[in-house]
Amino acid sequence: MGVLAAFQSVALFHTLSAALQSSSTTQIHSNTMAPACENNNPTPPRLSSILPPLAKHSRRIYLLRHGETDWNASGKIQGSFDIPFNENGQRQAVAVAAHLDDIPIGVVASSHLSRAKETADTLWKNRHSTTAKPDVIVDASFAEMSFGELEGLVSRDPDLDPMTKRRFSTVTERVQRDIDFAFPGGGESTAQVEKRAKRALYRILKNYPEEKHIAIVSHGRTNKVLISSIAFEDVRKFAQVRQSNACINVLDVDENGKWTTQKLNHIEHVKNNVIVRL
Repeated sequence: MGVLAAFQSVALFHTLSAALQSSSTTQIHSNTMAPACENNNPTPPRLSSILPPLAKHSRRIYLLRHGETDWNASGKIQGSFDIPFNENGQRQAVAVAAHLDDIPIGVVASSHLSRAKETADTLWKNRHSTTAKPDVIVDASFAEMSFGELEGLVSRDPDLDPMTKRRFSTVTERVQRDIDFAFPGGGESTAQVEKRAKRALYRILKNYPEEKHIAIVSHGRTNKVLISSIAFEDVRKFAQVRQSNACINVLDVDENGKWTTQKLNHIEHVKNNVIVRL
């Protein structure tokens, strides 16, 4: 989840891979909410116009993070809590739909948590393309990582008691070092999230072999784990990946199972209406 990234060291971000450095948001370093888009602001170009053509025998995955919730705005750790997106999250989801509208997406999948499911539903309902409506899949395997006893905490709360702050720091650092270490209090490990999310992704690829364009709406930490696993081939790099609300990641996979990153944390469609944190 994105709020945990606040505890990563500055040095860690200087080790980002070339793929991350070429993504659309690597130079955004704001930790405040930008003003909402004005009506006279130009509409950003659709995503299709800035992506390379899909290679023959390849398929394209559009991995999205859900629209903003009130807990996102306040920096509260959501995890398995089912928090719906707020009005701004709704606007972000509509912007995502417009940004992807001319892409012939055949499948829209999401986690079962309402903030992701509502984002996926908005994407589906607001498609104006002449192509057929995509199939919709709800799969709990795309749910956010369970952060155990840390869920519900405001990670940047200045009033958080020192003991809890130390506990928070110790646990998050341990999770980053050890992919098999699960968050205390019934939480998950990075390896567990990787296993379930990858299994769900490959299940869709197997069940829809003819679909070239597939959208998946998931969550901050789950996206980070999935991207680092399939794109960087090293799930330990998850802490290097940024994921803003309503961002789009574009990943191509060829017939041999090789993944190519086209976009990471792309937010041009919501760049004036999204919180971006280090």
